[in-house]
Amino acid sequence: MHATHSRKSPRSFTIRCFSGALLVVLLLTRAGTLYAQTPFFADGQTSWRVYLAATSAPAVRYAVEELTNALKQVSGADFPVQQGGEVPASGAIVVGDLTDPLIAGLARELKLEPGEVEQSAVKTIDERLFLAGNQPRGALYAVYGFLNQQLGVRWLWPGESGTFMPPRAQWTLPQLAQTHTPGYPFRGFHLCGDWRDHQAFRRWMARNFVNVHRHAAPVAEQRLGFHSMYSSHNAHLRADRYFADHPDYFAEIDGKRYPSSICMSHPEVLAEVARNLLDYLRRQPQIEILSIFPSDNQDYCRCADCAKMDLSTAWFTFYNRLTDRLKAEYPRLKFATIAYQGYREVPAVPVRNTLFVEYATYGRCNAHPFSDTNCTRNAHVLQAFDAWEKTGVPVGNYGYEFDVFRRNACFTPFFTMIEDAIREGHRRGQAALITEVVLSPRTGPVTSVLAVQNRLPTYLYAQLMWDPSRAADELLADWCRTAYGDAAAPMLDYFRAMGESWTDMDRHPGILGDAMSVADAFVTEALQTRVERAFDQAAAALVAQAPSAWRDRAQEAVAREQILYKQWRDLADQKRGGVPLVNAPRLDTATNLTDAVCQPVRLSAGDPATAADVRVAWSRDALLIRWRCGEPQPGELRAQAAARDQGVLDDDAVEAEVTVGLSGESACFAVNSRGVQADVRRSTVGVMEPQWNPDWAARVAVGDGHWDVVMEIPFTALGAVPNPGDSWQFSLRRTFGGRAGRAPARYPQSMPAILYFNPSATTGHQVLYWSGAPAREQSQDAARRQQFMQAGWEMHVCSTQATLLAAHPLAEAFWFRHPHGPVKVPEGYWRRHLVPAVSNGAVAVFVSYWGMPLDRYFDDPSFKVAVTSITGLPLSGRRTTWLAPGAWGRQPFDVARSLAHGYSPCYGFIPADTNAWTILAVGNNGGGRPPYPYLLARRYGKGLVVVGGDAIPARVPELLDNLVHWNRRLRAALPDGELRLDPAAIK
Repeated sequence: MHATHSRKSPRSFTIRCFSGALLVVLLLTRAGTLYAQTPFFADGQTSWRVYLAATSAPAVRYAVEELTNALKQVSGADFPVQQGGEVPASGAIVVGDLTDPLIAGLARELKLEPGEVEQSAVKTIDERLFLAGNQPRGALYAVYGFLNQQLGVRWLWPGESGTFMPPRAQWTLPQLAQTHTPGYPFRGFHLCGDWRDHQAFRRWMARNFVNVHRHAAPVAEQRLGFHSMYSSHNAHLRADRYFADHPDYFAEIDGKRYPSSICMSHPEVLAEVARNLLDYLRRQPQIEILSIFPSDNQDYCRCADCAKMDLSTAWFTFYNRLTDRLKAEYPRLKFATIAYQGYREVPAVPVRNTLFVEYATYGRCNAHPFSDTNCTRNAHVLQAFDAWEKTGVPVGNYGYEFDVFRRNACFTPFFTMIEDAIREGHRRGQAALITEVVLSPRTGPVTSVLAVQNRLPTYLYAQLMWDPSRAADELLADWCRTAYGDAAAPMLDYFRAMGESWTDMDRHPGILGDAMSVADAFVTEALQTRVERAFDQAAAALVAQAPSAWRDRAQEAVAREQILYKQWRDLADQKRGGVPLVNAPRLDTATNLTDAVCQPVRLSAGDPATAADVRVAWSRDALLIRWRCGEPQPGELRAQAAARDQGVLDDDAVEAEVTVGLSGESACFAVNSRGVQADVRRSTVGVMEPQWNPDWAARVAVGDGHWDVVMEIPFTALGAVPNPGDSWQFSLRRTFGGRAGRAPARYPQSMPAILYFNPSATTGHQVLYWSGAPAREQSQDAARRQQFMQAGWEMHVCSTQATLLAAHPLAEAFWFRHPHGPVKVPEGYWRRHLVPAVSNGAVAVFVSYWGMPLDRYFDDPSFKVAVTSITGLPLSGRRTTWLAPGAWGRQPFDVARSLAHGYSPCYGFIPADTNAWTILAVGNNGGGRPPYPYLLARRYGKGLVVVGGDAIPARVPELLDNLVHWNRRLRAALPDGELRLDPAAIK
């Protein structure tokens, strides 16, 4: 516990809250004074007993459970529990709140005052230890505070692996006098996503002083100290129930009603929303706080009455009237709301009936603190706080810090930023701080779960909400001492390096982004040097320890951080594009490793006749490598090594080197042209272990002009099994037995390649991707390339004639984005290159919101299409109204589902010759205009041409895969060039 000065709470905030967050009274005559000479526990024994009142609340009873369980783990002693009855004058641990007469009688001495904001006291009085609160959750937090501050108990992350209870043989109770009021009255994590391991996460929340459960905490979970808060976009009406009979209940936009939002000025809407919420409250009587806000979109009603008010005033007027009605039936119920999207601004009416208004801070920069004057992205948030505070309404912060990335999500070391944000809100006396935490994905490696990746900043967030006076760096150091033992110092340097590099970044990440967009700026050469040194020092420190369960646990924790850092490093390598990538498909067996499943990598020392093509794949059990080594004179192959590990690489031989993770330890597997094997393991500092002989297989065959090798290396030999999407490091070497004029060949030439374990069964596809607006869109090229790579495609991005002509012969499919945009495809390319390719079976997709003169490209007037756009339609109103049936939308990926549920593009195309095209997808339009096709296809020779509006609501690689597979079916089933049009599509 740490002392701070208290300050006045906002004048409008009626709950008594010492917004200084911490009142600590130390009554020690000197530091370290022991309260009693008799040990609190010694050698697994204790004379102390736990007491609680007979009528104690569930949270107090749970506090006793947590206390006795932790004391048992730490001391080995069983602390007896007595509920009710007389409390002795000594040797008693009293747990409870002000409803306990004993605690109530000592309230002044314990510094506890009645109120809705919890206080916790840890104090020794008359040879008794009081763990007390002004309310039940305060008693629970007193227990956690005692265990944390006095016995070193930590719950750093959810689950057993994050629980740290250092054992002690003996401990004597010191004099204690601590009373604490939290930095924020309401502290919460809003659990989002798939809720993976959510029960363990909620127990962790309680143990780290988090007191808001936004999902209507049931009575069973309220014992964890949670306020039962129901928070949702609940000011709405179900369209399937109301829209057909009462379209006037819903939002009017440009004269048309849409079921995505309600009309806030309609009196019957108010009555229906109130009725539905009252029904819900009767089913959930445990709810303490009802937080109300409208649908999560920006389809705001602009009917004649709603349009008389700005959006904020319309919403908060509705909120006032709604809560008036609810309060009449539930006078003790508390209410809250948020300021979000179109209603973030201060309204023209006073807001009443609210415990607090949470201002949604999704627009801030999540790299730089508010105090960084060089970052202008945050100024508007502070200005909004100022404006809302002037209203006198208690203000809260609805945070999105842990929503920074939804694609390629990684550990986000924004320690300085969250420390600054929490202190800023505390300085302002804000009533609530509740931020989203995503427990996704539901399946897959635990290191892919966003809440696991950010377990450290989430812990810091919880601790700082409870006590903003603590420094993030102090908490970091404590985390490292607890989790990493003797490796604490280098791991602290690792986290500091990460935090400094994050804050120093000249990027301004918002929310729901892609970590690849900042990876190159974040993972600098300087950071990489510090990280490698820190991990090396951490490994050395732990190896120097005597073997123990604690050492194993620390090594596992360090390994977890290495994995999380590696995710960043791999993204940075992909973003920069300087590191070769081997895209290995996943096969059922080694026999499936044929030329068709993946592209080879080539090793060459200059002579094409002696080049080696190597294909790499993987199965559930093994890494598979197939070599074809060019050799004009097979009879001269040198293979003198006759025994394993005896000079194999002095012969004509091949070698694969594999590095798993970030440890730096690598394994080398070699075989000569006679099939004699060699293997060696190399440590992080280059020490060779030649006696290492794992089981693996190599088959050699010598043919005319070449010799071949198939390696099958079980993952058991490597000590690790990859998950789909993992990446390792990989390099290849071929030697020529010292033959004159034959230099060894390597791949890559210098640094190792990235070996990517693709879940797809093939990775050999190649697509030419033309970008006609590179100045606007090239920042997304790396992300697009990654998406295609993960789907088994190699993407060749082109924006010049040279790159276009170089990539064309390699491609089996073509994706032209804005071919008639600012950077146009050279005119001669179409007839000389693309038209013949499509005629011979290729698939070509054209996507744009600019016009595309396809009739000129193909020299055929039936190709002419005109661009059309939607008008007068809100985002949520953009829907696909018709999809052509068939395999094109379902195989191998269900893109039809994505098209049906996503927002239709703003642009589509109307064919001049409707008999020349097959319509695949149609979107609705506004302003009384007819629906428009946004995805069209037609045969051309043996190939397929597809036209689409910009931002088709499906993953591009999956849509392309489907079109390629569909074209193969069409080629088998239909004559060249046969066309079909379904007239129902445009009715």
